[in-house]
Amino acid sequence: NQCHIGNVHGEEMKATQKEKYLGDQINNKGNTKDTIQERTSKGYAIVSQILAMIKELPIGQLRTKIGLILRDARLVKGTLYNSEVWHGITRNTIRPLESVDQHLLRQLLGAHGKTPLEFLYLETGCIPLMYIIMSRRLIYLKEILSRPEDELIQRMYRSQKSRPKQGDWCEMVKSDFDMLRVHMSDEVIASMGTKSYKSYIKSMAKKAAFEELMNIQ
Repeated sequence: NQCHIGNVHGEEMKATQKEKYLGDQINNKGNTKDTIQERTSKGYAIVSQILAMIKELPIGQLRTKIGLILRDARLVKGTLYNSEVWHGITRNTIRPLESVDQHLLRQLLGAHGKTPLEFLYLETGCIPLMYIIMSRRLIYLKEILSRPEDELIQRMYRSQKSRPKQGDWCEMVKSDFDMLRVHMSDEVIASMGTKSYKSYIKSMAKKAAFEELMNIQ
């Protein structure tokens, strides 16, 4: 009656430190460190592509504007996909990715290495990646609350809320709402239209980001 714990469908499971799943690096420590490292490397490659592209194109004074469009279309989307479900994310965790973003902004503006970071964002109208992740996470909450109550993702969310622990996804959502000065119950969020909710969250994230940047300035 030996239990073959290491077998699945007759195949032996191999021990591994990390595996890639749905674009993220899942490691045996249960954190996002490997995912952030991989996305950071990918981000610098994307920045190089963007800079090469705008250098070759005859766009003149539109260089910065097109560069910012490419930032949203390629850098943000290429490094932050799945970020709405990352857990245990802090400002320090995400700092390597923000350094990539800031490198691009410096290059687009021709800014000196000692130029204050808040100037880069205020001058371009961009918001730091941390606030983009916050808004994505809160928008994903709407998706969760729109699912049937017996669906696994709903049950996991309810379970976390009933017994919250530091670093849990539901605790990050709570912190996001506090940062954006938004206080809405799950029932209110579920009853809102998806388009209006997304627009509201994005506007509040942008407002909170620029208030922080102005205070730093």
